[in-house]
Amino acid sequence: MKHLKRIAKRYKSLIAICLLMGIVSTLMQSFSAFYFQKVIDNFTEGTLTAGNIMIYGTVMITLFIINFLWNYPDRKLEEGMKISLKADALRKVSVVDYLAYVKLGTGALIQQIENGAVAGTKMILGFYLNIACDLLPKVAFSIIFIFLTSILLIFPKSRLYLTEICVKILCLMKILIRLFCWKLLMKPNLVSCTPS
Repeated sequence: MKHLKRIAKRYKSLIAICLLMGIVSTLMQSFSAFYFQKVIDNFTEGTLTAGNIMIYGTVMITLFIINFLWNYPDRKLEEGMKISLKADALRKVSVVDYLAYVKLGTGALIQQIENGAVAGTKMILGFYLNIACDLLPKVAFSIIFIFLTSILLIFPKSRLYLTEICVKILCLMKILIRLFCWKLLMKPNLVSCTPS
Protein backbone atom coordinates (compact mmCIF):
# COMPACT_ATOMS: atom_id res chain seq x y z
CA MET A 1 0.00 0.00 0.00
CA LYS A 2 2.90 2.38 0.69
CA HIS A 3 4.02 1.96 -2.93
CA LEU A 4 0.56 2.93 -4.17
CA LYS A 5 0.56 6.02 -1.93
CA ARG A 6 3.96 7.01 -3.26
CA ILE A 7 2.77 6.58 -6.85
CA ALA A 8 -0.40 8.58 -6.08
CA LYS A 9 1.71 11.40 -4.62
CA ARG A 10 3.84 11.39 -7.76
CA TYR A 11 0.72 12.04 -9.86
CA LYS A 12 -1.08 14.30 -7.39
CA SER A 13 -1.65 17.15 -9.86
CA LEU A 14 -3.35 14.86 -12.39
CA ILE A 15 -5.37 13.27 -9.60
CA ALA A 16 -6.48 16.74 -8.47
CA ILE A 17 -7.52 17.58 -12.04
CA CYS A 18 -9.47 14.31 -12.27
CA LEU A 19 -11.15 15.00 -8.93
CA LEU A 20 -12.11 18.51 -9.96
CA MET A 21 -13.40 17.41 -13.36
CA GLY A 22 -15.30 14.51 -11.80
CA ILE A 23 -16.97 16.72 -9.22
CA VAL A 24 -17.89 19.37 -11.81
CA SER A 25 -19.18 16.68 -14.19
CA THR A 26 -21.32 15.15 -11.46
CA LEU A 27 -22.62 18.59 -10.47
CA MET A 28 -23.56 19.30 -14.09
CA GLN A 29 -25.32 15.92 -14.41
CA SER A 30 -27.36 16.49 -11.27
CA PHE A 31 -28.10 20.09 -12.15
CA SER A 32 -29.18 19.14 -15.70
CA ALA A 33 -31.68 16.62 -14.32
CA PHE A 34 -32.95 19.21 -11.81
CA TYR A 35 -33.16 21.97 -14.42
CA PHE A 36 -34.75 19.69 -17.03
CA GLN A 37 -37.66 19.27 -14.63
CA LYS A 38 -37.92 23.05 -14.42
CA VAL A 39 -37.92 23.31 -18.24
CA ILE A 40 -40.68 20.69 -18.48
CA ASP A 41 -42.74 22.45 -15.78
CA ASN A 42 -42.33 25.83 -17.48
CA PHE A 43 -43.29 24.29 -20.83
CA THR A 44 -46.50 22.78 -19.44
CA GLU A 45 -47.36 26.08 -17.70
CA GLY A 46 -46.61 28.05 -20.88
CA THR A 47 -43.89 30.15 -19.21
CA LEU A 48 -40.89 28.63 -20.97
CA THR A 49 -38.40 31.30 -22.02
CA ALA A 50 -35.35 31.28 -24.27
CA GLY A 51 -33.21 31.91 -21.17
CA ASN A 52 -34.32 28.61 -19.62
CA ILE A 53 -33.45 26.76 -22.81
CA MET A 54 -30.08 28.55 -23.04
CA ILE A 55 -29.19 27.65 -19.46
CA TYR A 56 -30.11 24.02 -20.00
CA GLY A 57 -28.24 23.90 -23.33
CA THR A 58 -25.16 25.52 -21.79
CA VAL A 59 -25.13 22.98 -18.97
CA MET A 60 -25.44 20.09 -21.42
CA ILE A 61 -22.67 21.43 -23.68
CA THR A 62 -20.41 22.05 -20.67
CA LEU A 63 -21.07 18.50 -19.49
CA PHE A 64 -20.13 17.15 -22.92
CA ILE A 65 -16.90 19.20 -23.01
CA ILE A 66 -15.88 18.13 -19.50
CA ASN A 67 -16.48 14.47 -20.30
CA PHE A 68 -14.43 14.86 -23.50
CA LEU A 69 -11.54 16.58 -21.66
CA TRP A 70 -11.66 13.95 -18.89
CA ASN A 71 -10.04 11.45 -21.26
CA TYR A 72 -6.60 13.12 -21.23
CA PRO A 73 -5.80 13.03 -17.48
CA ASP A 74 -7.50 9.64 -17.12
CA ARG A 75 -5.35 7.99 -19.82
CA LYS A 76 -2.22 9.80 -18.65
CA LEU A 77 -2.81 8.59 -15.10
CA GLU A 78 -3.54 5.03 -16.15
CA GLU A 79 -0.46 4.65 -18.32
CA GLY A 80 1.83 6.65 -16.03
CA MET A 81 0.88 4.70 -12.92
CA LYS A 82 1.28 1.41 -14.73
CA ILE A 83 4.77 2.37 -15.92
CA SER A 84 5.75 3.68 -12.47
CA LEU A 85 4.61 0.46 -10.80
CA LYS A 86 6.55 -1.60 -13.35
CA ALA A 87 9.68 0.50 -12.83
CA ASP A 88 9.41 0.08 -9.04
CA ALA A 89 8.99 -3.68 -9.45
CA LEU A 90 12.03 -3.87 -11.74
CA ARG A 91 14.09 -1.93 -9.17
CA LYS A 92 13.11 -4.56 -6.60
CA VAL A 93 13.97 -7.37 -9.00
CA SER A 94 17.51 -6.02 -9.31
CA VAL A 95 18.19 -7.07 -5.70
CA VAL A 96 16.62 -10.54 -5.97
CA ASP A 97 18.88 -13.57 -5.51
CA TYR A 98 19.97 -14.94 -8.88
CA LEU A 99 18.96 -18.53 -8.02
CA ALA A 100 15.42 -17.41 -7.13
CA TYR A 101 15.28 -15.46 -10.41
CA VAL A 102 16.40 -18.49 -12.45
CA LYS A 103 13.95 -20.75 -10.60
CA LEU A 104 11.02 -18.44 -11.36
CA GLY A 105 11.97 -17.77 -14.98
CA THR A 106 11.99 -14.61 -17.02
CA GLY A 107 8.53 -15.03 -18.55
CA ALA A 108 6.82 -15.72 -15.23
CA LEU A 109 8.61 -12.79 -13.61
CA ILE A 110 7.56 -10.40 -16.37
CA GLN A 111 3.99 -11.67 -16.16
CA GLN A 112 3.91 -11.12 -12.39
CA ILE A 113 5.23 -7.58 -12.81
CA GLU A 114 2.62 -6.84 -15.48
CA ASN A 115 -0.21 -8.30 -13.38
CA GLY A 116 0.92 -6.34 -10.32
CA ALA A 117 1.08 -3.07 -12.29
CA VAL A 118 -2.40 -3.60 -13.73
CA ALA A 119 -3.82 -4.52 -10.31
CA GLY A 120 -2.22 -1.50 -8.61
CA THR A 121 -3.49 0.86 -11.31
CA LYS A 122 -7.00 -0.57 -11.03
CA MET A 123 -6.91 -0.18 -7.24
CA ILE A 124 -6.03 3.50 -7.44
CA LEU A 125 -8.06 4.51 -10.50
CA GLY A 126 -10.85 1.98 -10.57
CA PHE A 127 -11.60 2.00 -6.87
CA TYR A 128 -10.29 4.96 -4.87
CA LEU A 129 -10.49 7.63 -7.58
CA ASN A 130 -13.86 6.31 -8.76
CA ILE A 131 -15.25 6.67 -5.24
CA ALA A 132 -13.84 10.19 -4.83
CA CYS A 133 -14.68 11.49 -8.32
CA ASP A 134 -17.92 9.75 -9.10
CA LEU A 135 -19.77 7.98 -6.31
CA LEU A 136 -19.45 10.40 -3.37
CA PRO A 137 -20.25 13.52 -5.45
CA LYS A 138 -23.24 11.74 -7.05
CA VAL A 139 -24.65 10.89 -3.65
CA ALA A 140 -23.99 14.39 -2.28
CA PHE A 141 -25.45 16.25 -5.25
CA SER A 142 -28.42 13.91 -5.49
CA ILE A 143 -29.25 14.56 -1.85
CA ILE A 144 -28.85 18.33 -2.35
CA PHE A 145 -31.04 18.48 -5.45
CA ILE A 146 -33.68 16.15 -3.98
CA PHE A 147 -33.76 18.43 -0.94
CA LEU A 148 -34.13 21.51 -3.15
CA THR A 149 -36.89 19.88 -5.20
CA SER A 150 -38.80 18.88 -2.08
CA ILE A 151 -38.57 22.44 -0.74
CA LEU A 152 -39.98 23.75 -4.03
CA LEU A 153 -42.84 21.27 -3.89
CA ILE A 154 -43.71 21.98 -0.27
CA PHE A 155 -43.13 25.76 -0.34
CA PRO A 156 -43.67 26.99 -3.91
CA LYS A 157 -43.14 30.66 -2.97
CA SER A 158 -39.68 29.96 -1.56
CA ARG A 159 -37.93 30.17 -4.95
CA LEU A 160 -36.23 33.45 -4.06
CA TYR A 161 -34.74 32.05 -0.86
CA LEU A 162 -33.91 28.82 -2.63
CA THR A 163 -31.80 30.70 -5.17
CA GLU A 164 -29.83 32.30 -2.34
CA ILE A 165 -29.35 28.88 -0.72
CA CYS A 166 -28.11 27.42 -4.03
CA VAL A 167 -25.61 30.26 -4.46
CA LYS A 168 -24.32 29.76 -0.92
CA ILE A 169 -24.02 25.99 -1.42
CA LEU A 170 -22.10 26.49 -4.68
CA CYS A 171 -19.78 29.04 -3.00
CA LEU A 172 -19.14 26.62 -0.15
CA MET A 173 -18.39 23.82 -2.62
CA LYS A 174 -16.02 26.12 -4.53
CA ILE A 175 -14.17 26.94 -1.30
CA LEU A 176 -13.95 23.24 -0.34
CA ILE A 177 -12.64 22.28 -3.78
CA ARG A 178 -10.01 25.03 -3.67
CA LEU A 179 -8.96 24.00 -0.17
CA PHE A 180 -8.70 20.35 -1.17
CA CYS A 181 -6.69 21.16 -4.32
CA TRP A 182 -4.44 23.52 -2.36
CA LYS A 183 -3.74 20.86 0.26
CA LEU A 184 -3.09 18.28 -2.44
CA LEU A 185 -0.87 20.43 -4.63
CA MET A 186 0.94 22.68 -2.18
CA LYS A 187 2.67 20.21 0.12
CA PRO A 188 6.35 20.95 -0.58
CA ASN A 189 9.05 18.32 -0.98
CA LEU A 190 6.85 15.30 -0.32
CA VAL A 191 7.91 13.50 -3.46
CA SER A 192 10.59 14.17 -5.98
CA CYS A 193 9.73 13.85 -9.64
CA THR A 194 12.85 11.88 -10.42
CA PRO A 195 12.96 8.17 -9.63
CA SER A 196 15.16 7.31 -6.68
